[in-house]
Amino acid sequence: MSYYYYYYYFYDNLYSIADIKKAFKKICLDKLLIDGYFDMSIYIEGKLRKEDIYARLKKQESRYAVLYKEEFPEFEKAREFWYLHIGEKEQSKELTYLEASCIVNWIYQIAKTAEERHEFTKKLFEKIKELHKIQENIVEKNGVFYNERTVDVEFFSTVKAISDYVLKISEPNI
Repeated sequence: MSYYYYYYYFYDNLYSIADIKKAFKKICLDKLLIDGYFDMSIYIEGKLRKEDIYARLKKQESRYAVLYKEEFPEFEKAREFWYLHIGEKEQSKELTYLEASCIVNWIYQIAKTAEERHEFTKKLFEKIKELHKIQENIVEKNGVFYNERTVDVEFFSTVKAISDYVLKISEPNI
């Protein structure tokens, strides 16, 4: 399935679900507006373990634990799966960060490849910028979206690279 289909299906069918919309707002928009960045790399790369998420949600007695109890649905059946297990009524209380993160991860796990998830994220962010009239120059690197005017992002692949960077920024400017 192409990521274009995934993206448009998401907006037409899943983003209209209030709790899903609230989860993306908490994970993406609120984080961007408050901290100047949001990191989607853990969702894109599929780093969150299903069993760990299920256990944490169950411990919180979250109604969203059921999303992780079974296999993830095929994309075309995600809305039906949501209504069957969660229902139509949105949660009346505020989503916890864990719940929001788990809802976002559930959406991302429906896409089968990291490439699909990465392209989906870029399209999603374009839509978020448009909907909320965000004018700042937002840049994306390795799944991290940030306001380059207020946030400086560095990526390191070795401990030596981190050490070299710390030494460089701690040297006095002469």
